[in-house]
Amino acid sequence: MQQAVVSIIAGTDAGFLNSYIYPGLSLHQELAIFSDYGLTPLQTLQSATIAGPKFLGKTQQFTSLEVGKVADIIILARNPLVDIRNTQSLQGVISHNRYYNKKALEHLKLQAKQFVSSQ
Repeated sequence: MQQAVVSIIAGTDAGFLNSYIYPGLSLHQELAIFSDYGLTPLQTLQSATIAGPKFLGKTQQFTSLEVGKVADIIILARNPLVDIRNTQSLQGVISHNRYYNKKALEHLKLQAKQFVSSQ
């Protein structure tokens, strides 16, 4: 499909009606599958960051780190261009102009688990 220039967009099967696909971990698994079946790590990353906005006509708002564009940034310990599974080496996130280190992310995850278990 990649060679035929078919747009491959990661994460498109994580809809609310699919109770077996969970946003977050499943995206990392999907990226690994793309890589295992022939996409380069760069093509795989592009499927998760550029292809969706391009398909939706939103490249002026997303797809790169530039003044005036919307972006969250993940900070990794290892290079995903070497091995796409390195997307799971999360060290920090910048979201909505706020930095979350690994400890803060673990705290957010704990809060989410507590919220879910209280429902």
